[in-house]
Amino acid sequence: MSLRLALASAIGTLIITACAGSSADSGLLEIAVDDFEFRPSAVTAASGDVQVEVRNVGGVDHNWTVLQPGAVIITSSEFEASMALVVVDVAPRAVETASFNLPPGPYVVICTVPGHLEAGMKGELTIGG
Repeated sequence: MSLRLALASAIGTLIITACAGSSADSGLLEIAVDDFEFRPSAVTAASGDVQVEVRNVGGVDHNWTVLQPGAVIITSSEFEASMALVVVDVAPRAVETASFNLPPGPYVVICTVPGHLEAGMKGELTIGG
C-alpha cells in the first residue's frame, strides 16, 4: 500500500471515529472539557470497571457528572447531589481520573458548575450490555 493511500485511510478512520463518538475498548474514557463543551460529547464503555480521564483545557473549573437514570434537569440550579452517580471535578489546565462500574444503559452527563449546563455542557454516556 502506498504511503499516500495509508495516510488517507488513517485520516478517514480518525474522522469516522471522531464523528461516531468515543468508545472505551481499552476501559479508559478520555474526555476534554472546555469553555463550554465536552469533547467528545457522547462516549460508550463496555460493562464492568470503567476509568475516565477528564482533561480541563479551559480557563475555569468544570466537572463531568453522570446523572442517575431518570434525573431530568434543565438548569444547573435544579441539580442536587443525590442525582449524581459519578462526579469528576477538574480545575483549569488539570487532569483528573475516576473509576466506576455502572449498570448497562444510557446516562446523561452534565457540568454542574452554575450556568455551564445552560451554556451547553451536556453529553451522553452509554454503558454496554
